[in-house]
Parts: sequence; structure tokens; C-alpha cells
Amino acid sequence: MLVSVVAILPCAGAVAQMAQPNAAVAPSGVIQKARIQVGGRERTYVVHRPAKLAAHPALLLVFHGSGGSGESVREKTGREFDALADSKGFVVVYPDGYEHSWNNCRKADTQPARQAHIDDVAFARGLIARYRTDAGIDPKKVYAVGFSNGAQFAYRLAIEAGDEVHAVAAISAGVPAPENFDCKAPRHAVSMLIMNGTADPLNPYNGGKSGMGDENNGTVMSSSVSAEYFVRLADIRATPVDSEIQAAQRPGGLSVSRALWREQGKPSVALYTVHGGGHAIPRPTQAGSPGMGAVDTDFDSPQEIWRFFEMAAGD
Repeated sequence: MLVSVVAILPCAGAVAQMAQPNAAVAPSGVIQKARIQVGGRERTYVVHRPAKLAAHPALLLVFHGSGGSGESVREKTGREFDALADSKGFVVVYPDGYEHSWNNCRKADTQPARQAHIDDVAFARGLIARYRTDAGIDPKKVYAVGFSNGAQFAYRLAIEAGDEVHAVAAISAGVPAPENFDCKAPRHAVSMLIMNGTADPLNPYNGGKSGMGDENNGTVMSSSVSAEYFVRLADIRATPVDSEIQAAQRPGGLSVSRALWREQGKPSVALYTVHGGGHAIPRPTQAGSPGMGAVDTDFDSPQEIWRFFEMAAGD
């Protein structure tokens, strides 16, 4: 893999626009639009670097869904990861997918990045290498979060880049079923968090065809079987501990439960089930998308994901 890293190039107009305070979160660090050369292709991303970095900071990569961008997922998560970066002293990067998509493990996926065979794993590795040099990141604290198509790519990182990515969170995605699986055999186990809604019209909680209407990106495994895939990779023999994370806050409201597989000295696996939830990132003030189902605005998934990553750092 040939990776050419160029200097970070802040875009003055973009920086000024992105620096406007969010109603929920007003980051205090520096926001930049940046670019990097990977395998002869220029790739872009948004980076939030806090005013004060930890001595050996973590690196968080956040991957958008299809049709999105680094900036759009930054907004979709309420800039909460920026605020966490400010308080914890880590670097958060929001990469831009090729034509707003990611090359994931689904053999039948119709997204542009998949069809063009874009090496997005090399892109992620290039970003890790850059911030290992530029920020002195802790190699044991490299994390990835993805939503929808970005979550499918996050699975790919967990499977193919577990030597560099320590923990992964996938929101609104199931692991491709065996007949739809097109990734290299995993060689490293990582800590994995899966967060899926039971009423997701795009990613079936109980497995089946991924996509809506005539769209067919092949079959995915159920959420529980997806979690068990990573349990087997981690060689966890302990039974999961089930708990209610959030009860319904109002009549007809949504609730969240968690199954946690944890064994000393091994990566952890967690399955968060959003009962009644749709294809969305659960978060306060988050508006749902038409036809994508309900959003649990009483549950703060960015905060919960970061707590899982902090726990995984001790695994």
C-alpha cells in the first residue's frame, strides 16, 4: 500500500462555516477540512482537534451513511463527538466517502465505492498513520464509528484492519450473510458494539434483505447473529449479561436494552437493541428521516459509544 500524506490544508470558508456553534454542542477545538493522498487518489475529511490534546490521545474515525459526508455525520451526531474530544483530549476525524459511499463487505452492494473497488481500508490506514505522526495517538486507542453504509464499512475495518483499529461501533447495520460476505478472513479480534432498531425498514433487525423497495444490497444476518460473529472471533465463552439501558420515557416511547459479552483479557462485544427504533442514530434533538422509522431521542448513543470505547481500552 502506497500512501502519500500531504500537509493539512484548512479551507478558510469551510472552517468559518463549520465553526458556527451548534444549539446542543459548541466545540472549542479547531475544525479543518483536510486532504490526504492515498494510492494516487486524493481523499478529503473533516478533522476536529481539541485545543488541548492528551499526552497520548485516542483517534476516532466516524463514517457517514450513503449519500452523506464527513460534515453531515458530524451534524447528525450533534457534534457530540467533538465535545467529547474537547473534554477527553482526542482527535476525531470525519472522512468523506467516494461519491458519498463506502466500499463494504456486502457482495451485492450497489454503492459507487463498492462498484469502483475503492480501497477505503487504505484510506483509513492512511489517516491512522497521519495522526500517529502528527498527534502521537495511542495505537491501542484507535476507534471507528459508522452509521448505515458507514457501519457496513466499519464492519470491514473490524474484520480487515483489526491490527490497527481497537474497537468499532456499527449503527443500523447487520453483518453480511455468508452468501453476501466479501471480505478477507479476519486475523484480529476487536471490541465491537452493534446498535440496531427493531423497526428499521432498511436494515432488518432479524436479518434478511438490506435495502428498501427495489434496492437490494444482499442479505444480512440478524443483529444477534451479527454480535455472535464477533463473540466467536474474540473466543468469548462467557454468556452475555442482559440489561435494560433505558426504559421508555413516555407512553408508546422507545426503550433500549443491551447484551454484553465480556471476558477478562479478551475484546468485548455489545448488542444494543432499540425497541421500536428505526434507521437512525439515537440522540437527543435528532430528527428522523421520512420513511426511516422512529428515533429514540431519550437515548444518547454518542455518549454510550464512548463509554464502551473507554471500557474496551482496558480489554
